[in-house]
Amino acid sequence: MAPTRFSIVLDNPVGAYFPGQTITGKVILVLDQEKNSQGLKLKLNGEAEVKWQEGIQGQSGSKGFHEKESYFHTKIVLLGDERATTDISIPAGHHEYPFSFELPLSLPSSFESPFGHVRYDIEAVVKRSWKFDYSTKLMFTVNALVDLNLRAPLAEPREVTKEKSICCLCCKEGPISMRIEMPRTGYVPGDVIKFSVASENSSSRPIAAIVVYFIREIYYRAQGRAKSVQEEIVKKRGPEVQPFLSESWAEEIHIPPVPPSDLGGCKIIEIVYMLKFKLDIPSSIDLKKKIPLVIGTIPFTNFLPDLQPSIPVLGGPETAEPSAPALPLPRMLSQYPNMPAPVYQDAAVLGKENEDKKDGDMSSSPPSGIQTPVPEESDHRFVPKYATYNYGWKFQLNVPDQNGLNE
Repeated sequence: MAPTRFSIVLDNPVGAYFPGQTITGKVILVLDQEKNSQGLKLKLNGEAEVKWQEGIQGQSGSKGFHEKESYFHTKIVLLGDERATTDISIPAGHHEYPFSFELPLSLPSSFESPFGHVRYDIEAVVKRSWKFDYSTKLMFTVNALVDLNLRAPLAEPREVTKEKSICCLCCKEGPISMRIEMPRTGYVPGDVIKFSVASENSSSRPIAAIVVYFIREIYYRAQGRAKSVQEEIVKKRGPEVQPFLSESWAEEIHIPPVPPSDLGGCKIIEIVYMLKFKLDIPSSIDLKKKIPLVIGTIPFTNFLPDLQPSIPVLGGPETAEPSAPALPLPRMLSQYPNMPAPVYQDAAVLGKENEDKKDGDMSSSPPSGIQTPVPEESDHRFVPKYATYNYGWKFQLNVPDQNGLNE
């Protein structure tokens, strides 16, 4: 008969950590009768994996791509001795086995998508002679240490301009231009991206709208090949610009709970964020400009006055979900004693299938064709909790509008 209860309980109820912090908890085993076993051990694992299929699976010419990257595999014996050759008896009743494990200092953030993931888990196993083992598993979140304060250029204002002329039959008219201004290009989840766009239309054709997209591009790498996926996280549509007139537009985008750029150090999954600005010109090629962004997990200290100590739930009720309890800070964080603690929010955006990047694929990308994710063992996918800072707004994810993203 199986145990009445066999579970892993973390002292941190949120289950979210930074590298260098110590995971503490206990394994609870409740038996209604005495059991013989070879002992109880704990396995702690951290790894990344990518999988995708090119072509139609099962047909000639289809090929699968698969790669793994390991960060740690640790085993802790909680009961018994692995070298023992005889069973030990576990009496009936309630048993608790405490454990602790210090995470390595260099780890990428947890991440989930149909084509790949970065996962961290703890598995407890009761070994049994000549019988099926008892096992239970618990996944937890790691938020990589991506400190924006170490990248000073990201705190500097950014101004870019772009223009084009419009051709009508054999005539050229215009130009049409836009000037984009941003106070910085480094942000954290919960942060606010402020920008302004000044557009001048010196043509006889109207500009339907000034549009901006907050975009995430994901690159998966395996066996010398790469697959790219583009996702729209937020879209904002601004004013139109009539012929021979100009228009200015100031707006802001709130950053939802997302993983940091490059996941903080994964070699087989790369994440790039950007703002894509577009002048929507009917019956002509749109004017576009991309500005790369870096999403970190530790905000700029010179913008700390913008952070609020109170913590509203982003998109939820007024009572916040408890943040992770006070844990000894990694050495990198201890130098910022006045920084408000983040809350840990469920990932706002998970990967979408079959959305290969169309605005200039990587040269190493596979040829065009059907690309499908390899099915997961279970339809249930773990949702990471990302460190999110309180800049005084309530998060509500825009429903992505794919129309026009890759026009």
